[in-house]
Amino acid sequence: MTNYKSGDVVLVPFPFVDLSSTKKRPVLILKVLKPVSFPALMIVAMISSQIKGESIPGDRLITDWEKAHLLHPSKIRLAKLVSIEHKMILKKIGRLSSKDKQSVKGEWQRLFNDML
Repeated sequence: MTNYKSGDVVLVPFPFVDLSSTKKRPVLILKVLKPVSFPALMIVAMISSQIKGESIPGDRLITDWEKAHLLHPSKIRLAKLVSIEHKMILKKIGRLSSKDKQSVKGEWQRLFNDML
């Protein structure tokens, strides 16, 4: 098993909002949950190359998208989160730059500041 970390960009079959189907897309690993037993669970956020048009709360442009080994300029959609098992990961693509990680962290705090 590959040792995945927060900040890794990986390819997974990501579900559509209505759960009718999935699409292979890059996601950002936000948190690797260390369970007592195998398999490891991870919380991931969708990455979209559709950067023009409607923006929703939690969207954050990836400024160093080429360094993350993405094919196109992209944004992270923190409002579109899922928990996955490590076995759903098709492959590791790259890693977010430190600058982009800080940007995502700030957006996370703004988006979820008033939670519980």
